[in-house]
Amino acid sequence: MRHDPRGGRRTFVVDRVILALGNFPPRHPLIKNRVALQSGRYVRDPWAQGVLAPLSHSDNVILIGSGQTTVDLVVALYKRAHEGRIVVVSRHGLLPLAHRGFECYASFFPEIKDSKRILDIFRTVRKHLDRAKAIGIDERAVIDSLRPDTQMLWLGIPTDEKRRFLRHVFRYWEIIRSRIPPESEAIIATMRDSGQFNVIAGRIRDFVETEAALEVHYIPRGRTTNEVERAVLVINCVGPESNYSEVDHPLVKNLMERGLIRPGPANLGIDAQPNGAIIGRDGASSDVLYTLGSTMRGVCGR
Repeated sequence: MRHDPRGGRRTFVVDRVILALGNFPPRHPLIKNRVALQSGRYVRDPWAQGVLAPLSHSDNVILIGSGQTTVDLVVALYKRAHEGRIVVVSRHGLLPLAHRGFECYASFFPEIKDSKRILDIFRTVRKHLDRAKAIGIDERAVIDSLRPDTQMLWLGIPTDEKRRFLRHVFRYWEIIRSRIPPESEAIIATMRDSGQFNVIAGRIRDFVETEAALEVHYIPRGRTTNEVERAVLVINCVGPESNYSEVDHPLVKNLMERGLIRPGPANLGIDAQPNGAIIGRDGASSDVLYTLGSTMRGVCGR
C-alpha cells in the first residue's frame, strides 16, 4: 500500500483486480419532462431501504416493469395490508410464471446448437413448446431442458442476433425461465380478483407532477392515444442498468474513458472472456483485470 502525499489518497499495488460490481439502479424512463425524475414521488432504486415507508395504507402505487422485483414489492405491500390500488405498467404486461412440479422434457439442443439466427432458434423452441402442450407437459419443462446448454448457445450467436433476441424475444423467454414462488403467484391472483392489482401493457411517455400525485402518461399496447394513471408513489422496477456505457458511476466511467473496459456483447455488462478476463477497447484480453457475476451477462447469457 502506498500513500500519495499530495492528496492523502492511498494506492494498493496488487497482481489481480476483480470487478465484482453488482447491480446498478435501473435506467430512467424515456420521458419528455425530465424534471419530474427529481420528484420525491418517483423512486429510481426499488431495492433502497425503506422504499415503501412513505406510503399510507390507502395510497395508490404505480410500478414500472413487471419482473421479479415488481412481484416482490407487490407481495411486500400485501403483507403490509396495503389497501390502495397497485398498477403495473410494462411494455409487454407479462408477469413471471411460478415454480411448478412437472414432467421433464427431453433436450433438443442438438437441433439448434449450430444455429446462428434467432428466428431459427425461436421456431424450433416454438415447435417443442407446441409439442409439449399437445402431450400434456408444462412449457416450463421445455425451457428447463435447455438450461445446461444456454451459455454455449449464447456464445455462438453473433452480436446482431443477440440484440434481436433482446429486442423481440427476451421477455417471453424470461417469464418462463426466471420464476416466482407459488405463494407469490397466489397473492397476486387474490389481489387481481379483488380489483386492487392491475397490469397494463404499454409504453410510458411522460410524468406530470401535481399537488397530490404523480401522473404517468402512457400509450397502451396496440393503441395510439395517451392514457393516464395517478399514484402517490411511482417505483422504477425495470431491472438493473446493464449497458455500461450508460452507467453513471465514477469507477466505471473512469475505466471506460481509459479504454480498460468496454461494453459487453449487445451492450450487456462488460466484455470479457468466458473465464472473466476483461477485454479492453483495443480488443486485447487483460491478464490483470477480471470480472464475474452480473457483469458477464453479455458474454455468458445469464
